[in-house]
Amino acid sequence: MKRIHRRQFAKLAGGMVAAVAVSRAAPSLQEPVPKLKLTPQQEERVREAVTRRDRQLAAIRNRTLPYALEPAFVFRVQRSAGKRRI
Repeated sequence: MKRIHRRQFAKLAGGMVAAVAVSRAAPSLQEPVPKLKLTPQQEERVREAVTRRDRQLAAIRNRTLPYALEPAFVFRVQRSAGKRRI
């Protein structure tokens, strides 16, 4: 088994997620999506939810994270069997 660095793993996993997303989106581009029939109240709630989501995403994207928060995974330290403390 080949050992890779955690950043290489994150890059590889991100690429796979993007490839799956593109492959799933491609068939939907060919087929027309049926229009949902919503009541005016439901349409208003959908518009409000979309605007709220857009505001939240804009706020998140404008923030910068300190370098200490960069890792996407937490690795657990494994102790050898002979050095366990009780």
